[in-house]
Amino acid sequence: MIAAGFGCRPSCSVADVCAALELALHESGASLREVRALFGAEVAAAPALSEAASALDKPLLLLPIAALRGSAGAALTRSARVLERFGLPSIAETAALAGLLQLGASEARLLSARLACGAATCALAGPREAP
Repeated sequence: MIAAGFGCRPSCSVADVCAALELALHESGASLREVRALFGAEVAAAPALSEAASALDKPLLLLPIAALRGSAGAALTRSARVLERFGLPSIAETAALAGLLQLGASEARLLSARLACGAATCALAGPREAP
């Protein structure tokens, strides 16, 4: 079970979203069939994210900033622009982590740091492995 989190600038295209996801899947060694849903922030969602979710046949869930803040401590990267605007280190990373919890995981971990493609960033989260 994997949650894909996205950050999108207003100029983001469907191609940007799909390319960012493809890059993140490649980097983590995961496959699209393992992705249960796409996640983003309610306040920062670009129309391309919804269109990409439809094209990929995956549900899209937009989460409130408060839900993303609960996962901020586990983010691997920091974006000065996102910190200033939303008070979060990374939309994509916190959306992936919070999204996995929404899917029912008891704990979440990032499979890799966010990756950018065009005007989209993507991060993947999976369940924390048992010790």
